[in-house]
Amino acid sequence: MLGIASVIIIAAVVGTIGIKSFTSSKEKKAIQIAQEYLSEKYVQKMNYVNVRFSWIDPSLYHVTFSPATMPALTFDVLVQSDLTLRDNANKYGNFVPDNYYLRLFNFESKKEILKDVQVIWGKTAVSGVSVNNQPLYAYEIPVELNEQMTIREIEPYLDYDFSVTTNEFLNNSSKAIEASRMLKMIEKIQTSPYKPKKISFWYLTGKEEKNRVVTDSSTWPEMYIKFENWAEINTIDQVIAAMDSQWSF
Repeated sequence: MLGIASVIIIAAVVGTIGIKSFTSSKEKKAIQIAQEYLSEKYVQKMNYVNVRFSWIDPSLYHVTFSPATMPALTFDVLVQSDLTLRDNANKYGNFVPDNYYLRLFNFESKKEILKDVQVIWGKTAVSGVSVNNQPLYAYEIPVELNEQMTIREIEPYLDYDFSVTTNEFLNNSSKAIEASRMLKMIEKIQTSPYKPKKISFWYLTGKEEKNRVVTDSSTWPEMYIKFENWAEINTIDQVIAAMDSQWSF
């Protein structure tokens, strides 16, 4: 006869297998729901990449896909834990389960501005585009967007920021040089079709940000200089004034 310990172990194993089977079944259903949703919404084929379940944002299946013609671009479909999708418009906005248009804009615009970023700062510099649309159960997407629109046509409908990670060290001796570089980048954006809400330039530094103490002394912390009024910047003095107002050197 089996001892009590053996019975407990067997029950635990069976329970674990049952939970994994149930979880796997729900994941497969979430993937199926996401695939059906995409096939109805988009003409182009979207390939399944992976799925993960998150307990914190809040209890959602993130089902990741990529366009068949652009495999480097990935986007998510959010499937709720009860295996439903939030796809509706109300007074707060138009909510959909997928962020394809947001990720497409991010992917293409980041690649485009990277060319200017690396001309100014070199190949180690990195561009960033952050679309200000944080999902809860769904993404807020303007109803005007459609699959045939270009990035230029999508741009006016989005609220987004640009950033540049320079990987350069900023201090008093490099301040004027970096101010000139930032001005060049701002001028590039001013003459482009893009209208970000703000532009941030990230640097390595050992200094303290004004009103904030850097506590990690083991590495050079990063700092950033941000410009919300970038459209009005046209001189190095304005850039330096922004640097001085945000950081001590």
